[in-house]
Amino acid sequence: LAVVPRIAERITVMKSGTIVETGSVSDIFERAREPYTQNLIASLPRLPGQSGALGR
Repeated sequence: LAVVPRIAERITVMKSGTIVETGSVSDIFERAREPYTQNLIASLPRLPGQSGALGR
């Protein structure tokens, strides 16, 4: 997941073969609506002082 913002403009999140959310990388990483997507993003390791999932 950590490399996605560097290689994609849009992403689709799937759970058990079903699309649960799709959108621009910034929309998904900064404003995920689905709990499954939010949990995936929350699982990303962050460095001290790093503000968001996109590292900004």
